[in-house]
Amino acid sequence: MSPIVAKILAGLIIIAGIWLIYKIMTYKPKYYKDERTPEEKLAAQIHRDAISREVWFGNKNRRK
Repeated sequence: MSPIVAKILAGLIIIAGIWLIYKIMTYKPKYYKDERTPEEKLAAQIHRDAISREVWFGNKNRRK
């Protein structure tokens, strides 16, 4: 096999590997059903907001 063909094949294999890793990392099931009740969803949202607020502004009234 000539070196040019070998380089092209190697490049294609590398690109295919990167594409496969990308697909695995961004995999999301097509029919994902959220089984939580509206109250649970709201509680999770409030919790996320509190965490992000603490990350951005710091928790000023935390005991030291």
